Amino acid sequence: MWDKALLLAAERYDGSACREVLRVMKERGVKMSNKTFALVIAAHKKNWNSVENILGHMSSLSISHTIHSHVQVLQAIRYRKDLTPAQVQTHAEALYHEILAAYPTSPFKPVVHAAMLAACQSFPEAMKYRSLLSKPDTATVYRRLLSVCSRSRDPANAEAIIDEMYQKGFTVASDTYALLMKCHSNDTAGLLKAWKTMKSKIPSSQICLRAYLAFINSCGAAFDVSEVKFAEAIDKRGYGTEAELWFAMLRLYAAHGEDDKFKLLYSRMFLFGIKPKADILDHSTRLHTAPDPHPDNTLTAALIANFANEEFEDTYWKHGKGHRPSVPVIEVL
Repeated sequence: MWDKALLLAAERYDGSACREVLRVMKERGVKMSNKTFALVIAAHKKNWNSVENILGHMSSLSISHTIHSHVQVLQAIRYRKDLTPAQVQTHAEALYHEILAAYPTSPFKPVVHAAMLAACQSFPEAMKYRSLLSKPDTATVYRRLLSVCSRSRDPANAEAIIDEMYQKGFTVASDTYALLMKCHSNDTAGLLKAWKTMKSKIPSSQICLRAYLAFINSCGAAFDVSEVKFAEAIDKRGYGTEAELWFAMLRLYAAHGEDDKFKLLYSRMFLFGIKPKADILDHSTRLHTAPDPHPDNTLTAALIANFANEEFEDTYWKHGKGHRPSVPVIEVL
């Protein structure tokens, strides 16, 4: 039961849920094994400081590593923000060889190869480790290769991988194209081309939130492009209650000093019942924006739906450019 709960937290990278499971385990006197800690590392692997704390705790309890906990550490290395890409590659390869030396006959060696592939910082390096896999053409392998391309801003190889997926009969969904879009960070022309390619292959009704987020996060200062996709995500796809969509657009404005647009969008966010994360709240405080511009606003779901279904581009964005808004919900503000 405990391993299942930790596995669920690990799959979601949910450190807080993981810590809650550990708290209950401790209260009930459940013994923590090296398998337990492997799952704990998996849940925290996007935060290297947390991983280091977990490793320290394992050491204090005299819990030894297994190949599984080692693999989770190997996977976590690629998220280290204190290292350059070259240093990440070096550290990952050192641990990779250490694991192989420690477990020379382990049946899990393909898992180690796959973890090293995921940690690679360039496509040629990733392909080297792909060649070691007994099954080099799985959906997971393709996704890891595309992630390497997105980290190294390598759209040419990302497109080649997607073409290979089509040729071999794999389903290519919009979240696959999201990784291609990340290759085009601050490259508006390339980004639009990737979006157009996706739209030619995938119906608009099947474009997921992750694709919109990847597009917006890759736009840089091209607000005329990101704003259209933000509006489309809310108006056409119904993603208005997805907090990360709003946070992505707000962070874009904050990063480029678009204070007026930040304030307006920050105010609109609350109409959808979304509360800001710490960094968004901090920026709004610096701009002297109220923590919640509408604390007494009790909008109904129908009213919010009406707002979302209006011509969003012709109201919010024109208003942002100095035009009077025409959406009835504006009167509530």
